[in-house]
Amino acid sequence: MAAGAFDRLSYNFFHGRLLGIPRYASDSIQGQITTIPDKFIASHRLQFLIGKSTKFGVGEIIIYSNRSADFSYMNPLVFFKSIEHSNRDRDNAMLYFDLSTVYNGIKPYAMLLLDDIDYSKIGTGWYGNSVLWNTGVSIYTLNS
Repeated sequence: MAAGAFDRLSYNFFHGRLLGIPRYASDSIQGQITTIPDKFIASHRLQFLIGKSTKFGVGEIIIYSNRSADFSYMNPLVFFKSIEHSNRDRDNAMLYFDLSTVYNGIKPYAMLLLDDIDYSKIGTGWYGNSVLWNTGVSIYTLNS
């Protein structure tokens, strides 16, 4: 039976809370006060199956803190980088692309992650424009 168009497409989304970094303050009456600000993460990824075993994916991750859960990041169909700009660029947005395939028990894979890219500052040495490459090969030698 031939695979349909939706068998070649998958989409994942999640939104969750992370453990924040504790902050300490001193008060003359209460003594030391510890607060842990809320910190959140959201991610979505669209994957395409090309041929029988090649997968191409594109996704975004956003990490934000010092406020309650942001409902704009809970929408699974928005572009997080656009929401981050409308939220005054105070969050950490990442865009990534990944590719993998399997052939005779060998699985090469690659991923490119763009962290906090500001297009107006490309080539200036600004600390926020970070790029990560991850490549590798897995070998499966299972006998049936």
